Amino acid sequence: MKFAFLLESSPFDSSKLYGAYQEAREALLSGHTILVVFLRGNAVLLANPHLAPPGDEVNVSRLWQDLERQYHFPLIACITSCRRRGISGTPPSFRIAGLAHWFNLSEAAEKIIQA
Repeated sequence: MKFAFLLESSPFDSSKLYGAYQEAREALLSGHTILVVFLRGNAVLLANPHLAPPGDEVNVSRLWQDLERQYHFPLIACITSCRRRGISGTPPSFRIAGLAHWFNLSEAAEKIIQA
Protein backbone atom coordinates (compact mmCIF):
# COMPACT_ATOMS: atom_id res chain seq x y z
CA MET A 1 0.00 0.00 0.00
CA LYS A 2 1.16 3.54 -0.74
CA PHE A 3 0.89 6.06 2.09
CA ALA A 4 1.07 9.85 2.27
CA PHE A 5 1.33 11.72 5.57
CA LEU A 6 0.06 15.26 6.13
CA LEU A 7 1.37 16.54 9.46
CA GLU A 8 -0.11 19.74 10.89
CA SER A 9 0.22 19.36 14.67
CA SER A 10 2.74 21.20 16.78
CA PRO A 11 5.80 19.24 17.91
CA PHE A 12 4.95 20.54 21.39
CA ASP A 13 1.93 18.22 21.20
CA SER A 14 4.22 15.40 20.22
CA SER A 15 1.69 12.64 20.88
CA LYS A 16 -0.01 13.18 17.49
CA LEU A 17 3.25 13.45 15.55
CA TYR A 18 4.74 10.53 17.45
CA GLY A 19 1.64 8.45 16.70
CA ALA A 20 1.99 9.29 13.00
CA TYR A 21 5.67 8.36 13.17
CA GLN A 22 4.80 4.99 14.71
CA GLU A 23 2.22 4.36 12.00
CA ALA A 24 4.75 5.27 9.28
CA ARG A 25 7.40 3.04 10.82
CA GLU A 26 5.00 0.10 11.07
CA ALA A 27 3.89 0.60 7.46
CA LEU A 28 7.48 0.60 6.25
CA LEU A 29 8.40 -2.44 8.33
CA SER A 30 5.40 -4.23 6.79
CA GLY A 31 6.71 -3.55 3.29
CA HIS A 32 4.47 -0.61 2.40
CA THR A 33 5.69 2.58 0.72
CA ILE A 34 5.59 6.19 1.88
CA LEU A 35 5.21 8.55 -1.05
CA VAL A 36 5.57 11.75 0.97
CA VAL A 37 5.51 13.24 4.46
CA PHE A 38 4.39 16.86 4.19
CA LEU A 39 4.57 19.26 7.12
CA ARG A 40 2.40 22.35 7.22
CA GLY A 41 1.13 24.69 9.89
CA ASN A 42 2.87 24.24 13.23
CA ALA A 43 4.28 20.87 12.16
CA VAL A 44 6.98 22.72 10.18
CA LEU A 45 8.58 23.43 13.54
CA LEU A 46 9.93 19.88 13.22
CA ALA A 47 12.15 21.27 10.45
CA ASN A 48 13.53 24.02 12.67
CA PRO A 49 17.21 23.17 13.22
CA HIS A 50 17.11 25.03 16.56
CA LEU A 51 14.29 22.92 18.00
CA ALA A 52 15.60 21.23 21.14
CA PRO A 53 12.99 19.43 23.23
CA PRO A 54 13.78 18.82 26.90
CA GLY A 55 15.77 15.68 27.63
CA ASP A 56 12.79 13.85 29.11
CA GLU A 57 10.68 14.31 25.94
CA VAL A 58 10.78 12.32 22.72
CA ASN A 59 12.59 14.17 19.94
CA VAL A 60 9.98 13.57 17.23
CA SER A 61 11.95 15.59 14.69
CA ARG A 62 14.95 13.30 15.06
CA LEU A 63 12.74 10.20 14.77
CA TRP A 64 11.27 11.42 11.45
CA GLN A 65 14.73 12.34 10.16
CA ASP A 66 16.14 8.93 11.08
CA LEU A 67 13.20 7.21 9.36
CA GLU A 68 13.72 9.31 6.22
CA ARG A 69 17.44 8.47 6.14
CA GLN A 70 16.67 4.77 6.45
CA TYR A 71 13.81 4.57 3.92
CA HIS A 72 14.45 7.57 1.61
CA PHE A 73 11.02 9.19 1.24
CA PRO A 74 10.37 12.91 0.69
CA LEU A 75 10.15 14.78 4.01
CA ILE A 76 8.86 18.20 2.99
CA ALA A 77 8.09 21.36 4.96
CA CYS A 78 5.60 23.84 3.49
CA ILE A 79 7.41 26.96 2.36
CA THR A 80 4.59 29.31 3.38
CA SER A 81 4.34 27.80 6.87
CA CYS A 82 8.13 27.98 7.24
CA ARG A 83 8.24 31.63 6.25
CA ARG A 84 5.44 32.52 8.68
CA ARG A 85 7.45 30.90 11.48
CA GLY A 86 10.83 32.35 10.53
CA ILE A 87 12.34 29.05 9.37
CA SER A 88 14.77 29.59 6.52
CA GLY A 89 17.19 26.69 6.87
CA THR A 90 16.37 23.09 7.69
CA PRO A 91 18.27 19.92 8.61
CA PRO A 92 19.42 17.91 5.55
CA SER A 93 16.56 15.39 5.77
CA PHE A 94 13.96 18.09 5.11
CA ARG A 95 13.17 19.89 1.88
CA ILE A 96 11.09 23.03 1.57
CA ALA A 97 8.38 23.14 -1.10
CA GLY A 98 4.85 24.34 -1.71
CA LEU A 99 1.46 22.67 -1.46
CA ALA A 100 1.53 21.84 -5.16
CA HIS A 101 4.37 19.44 -4.39
CA TRP A 102 2.17 17.74 -1.78
CA PHE A 103 -0.67 17.35 -4.27
CA ASN A 104 1.62 15.90 -6.94
CA LEU A 105 3.30 13.39 -4.64
CA SER A 106 0.21 12.34 -2.68
CA GLU A 107 -1.97 11.86 -5.76
CA ALA A 108 -1.04 8.17 -6.08
CA ALA A 109 -1.50 7.43 -2.37
CA GLU A 110 -3.92 4.72 -1.39
CA LYS A 111 -4.12 6.02 2.17
CA ILE A 112 -3.54 9.51 3.57
CA ILE A 113 -2.76 9.89 7.27
CA GLN A 114 -3.33 13.30 8.85
CA ALA A 115 -1.94 14.26 12.25
